[in-house]
Amino acid sequence: MRIFGALRASGAELAPAIWNSTLDACVECRDLRRAEQLMEEMQGNRVADVVSYNTLIKAHLRQDNVPRARSLMETMKKSGCMPNSVTYNELIHSFAQGHNDIRRAQVWQVVDEMKREGVRPNRVTCSILLKSLKAKSPPADVQRTMELTEALDEPLDEVLLSSIVEACVRVGKPQVLAQKLHELEHAHSISITGVHTYGSLIKAYGYVKNIKGVWRCWKEMRSQHLTPTSITIGCMVEAVVMNGDVDGGHELVAEMLEDELCKHQVNAVVFGSVLKGYSRARRMERVWSVFEDMLARGIQPSVVTFNAVIDGCARNHQMHRVQGLLEHMSTLGMQANLITFSTMIKGWCSCGGDFSAALATLEALRKTPGLKPDEIVYNILLDGCAHVGLVSEGERLYREMQDEGIAPSCYTLSVLVRLLGQARLQDRAFELVSVACSRHRLRPNAALYAALVQTAVHGKDLARAVSVYDQAALERCLPDGKAVAMLVRALLATGSHTKAVSILRSTLGLNRQQNRKFEPRDSWGSGNSSAAGIDDTFISEVICSVLAGAASGVGAALAASLLADAKAAGRRLRLDVGLERKVTLAIAAAAAH
Repeated sequence: MRIFGALRASGAELAPAIWNSTLDACVECRDLRRAEQLMEEMQGNRVADVVSYNTLIKAHLRQDNVPRARSLMETMKKSGCMPNSVTYNELIHSFAQGHNDIRRAQVWQVVDEMKREGVRPNRVTCSILLKSLKAKSPPADVQRTMELTEALDEPLDEVLLSSIVEACVRVGKPQVLAQKLHELEHAHSISITGVHTYGSLIKAYGYVKNIKGVWRCWKEMRSQHLTPTSITIGCMVEAVVMNGDVDGGHELVAEMLEDELCKHQVNAVVFGSVLKGYSRARRMERVWSVFEDMLARGIQPSVVTFNAVIDGCARNHQMHRVQGLLEHMSTLGMQANLITFSTMIKGWCSCGGDFSAALATLEALRKTPGLKPDEIVYNILLDGCAHVGLVSEGERLYREMQDEGIAPSCYTLSVLVRLLGQARLQDRAFELVSVACSRHRLRPNAALYAALVQTAVHGKDLARAVSVYDQAALERCLPDGKAVAMLVRALLATGSHTKAVSILRSTLGLNRQQNRKFEPRDSWGSGNSSAAGIDDTFISEVICSVLAGAASGVGAALAASLLADAKAAGRRLRLDVGLERKVTLAIAAAAAH
């Protein structure tokens, strides 16, 4: 400000760029009061322009002062400076980073306002929107963002390309991502020169299981003599390992370690991908070999690295070696974290059901400063109880969980229902779910409905099982195919053929009063996920059972209707050659009588 003051005192004519630079300096120094004072002078001297207003608007948005930012937008309009793409992008960025649903919902209101004012969204707009997408983003937001990106007049650049593929990975849309990557392969309008972009593409190809695309990007990057960063190497190794070639990932790490330009980029995160790969492949001898090689090379392991090795021990019944790893961590000044303890507990629960060791680990977790059990830890323990039938222990742990203020999830309740169902405590299971859902405002999901249906069927209470199914259908959240098949078979065995066929039809989305295929609440709205467990063999089984068990006329009509509607719905049934003939003959026989 002293330099700016000296310039003004000299009488020199100050260009707008100097005023704006000074204003920007005030903003960057977080001196908003002085920035406002300077803006008043600029307005008085008629040197405030779009850049000036955008600079101050950005400052107020940083302070989450949206009303003041909006007020400045109105002031700039009155002064003849219309808001431009930078103005709206700052506003969109502020709303997209909001920590509540109301603020995030305003993003699209600003986009619509932007269009009404004749300002076209640009690549920056789309990048902001793409980076704001998360795994739980509403499908409508994902679709609108992709449509906005496709409608751009500007050519695709590296930043936007990275934003697109990274967003598709985050929201879990492999089909959309695969299509985008296919389009990219056949487009020649973009030249990629950045290792970050290559890293994003490698990660994306790995996510959609396109290992050829992974290696093509890697070789193209290396052919340009670009030195990969630790992040790019990590993406590459993870993509190779994730697609089943753990040895290939390990060989790549070895190759990087021999390259003078790359060897310093190989870190514990890169080695961690290989360790996890060998662990999941149940090749523990390779886990120990790679871990020891990493240490021998002087690469410092992290807690995450140790957790990967401990996970290998848990998966491969080598829990006796965990204590040595914990002692090694201690010598390096590292403390086990919540993931370490939860992995150990999971290992003890699965390693021959050593539940006493699991409970001892829980106590050790409680005594560790700064740590306490969470829902995941309790879920692992409850699942362990269900595996070995420890009902009283499971109920005790559930009480402890609640006493510690940890709210159960639908997964917690489904495990408890399974545990109580195994002990024939059906009424207790339903009561527990009812109380928990009411107290914690939980809405049952497909897995919980499936557990309730299976428990009721095991308890031979088909009326209750049907009631649960009907409620799930009402909520558009049907249980999985395994639970549905169990219920349908039980109904057929008791002669309830009409209800059994009705439930099967509902699961497959074939009820004639339905004008569209069932869309489950828990899915992205792309078909009936619960029908995944209902195959042609089961449909054939139901048709045969109905023909054999129901009264001739009723059975023939039910079987014929189910068969015809399944075909009409576009289901390509692979049925026994003689089954359709049996149905035809049954209808003819019923008509003759």
